[in-house]
Amino acid sequence: MSTKRRHCSVFVIAAIILALSLLSSVTTAAQQQDDPAWITTTKEKILDPIKKKYDKLPPKGKFATGAFVGLTSSHFVIKSAVKSAKIAGTAFVVAEVLNYTGMLNIDELLRENTSLVSKAQKMVKSNVNRMRVQIRHHLNPTNVKAFVEHAVEVDRMGSIGFATGVATGVLI
Repeated sequence: MSTKRRHCSVFVIAAIILALSLLSSVTTAAQQQDDPAWITTTKEKILDPIKKKYDKLPPKGKFATGAFVGLTSSHFVIKSAVKSAKIAGTAFVVAEVLNYTGMLNIDELLRENTSLVSKAQKMVKSNVNRMRVQIRHHLNPTNVKAFVEHAVEVDRMGSIGFATGVATGVLI
């Protein structure tokens, strides 16, 4: 195998390892958030004082606060989705160019690094399954419906304001 191809295979393997380490750090952060001590500390120090001030607001203030949070969160989500689509498109184009030029010969990579590839494959499968379970739990239609019903029941003006802010953010 030529020196040029070896360097490319090293870079591809390094990119895979970097992606896997980032993925595992994200899931580690998600696991840390599931830690009851972390949740209790955050709730006591940050969320409780904010909730006390929010509860003292008049209905119009709750509507305005909900609208602001809905507007800013919809902008954040839309910008993140657009950036993710751009990154995915760019990665696809780069992968196709590397494949067309012969620099991304998967057969050679697999033959040279079978143990590394199998470890990477196990890690990817584990992390993808963990993310799938979390997404399935949080985006379950029953859970979402119950959450929305509870939010409207507890704070009608804030919920209406949030929905208005999201709609405005999507349209702007």
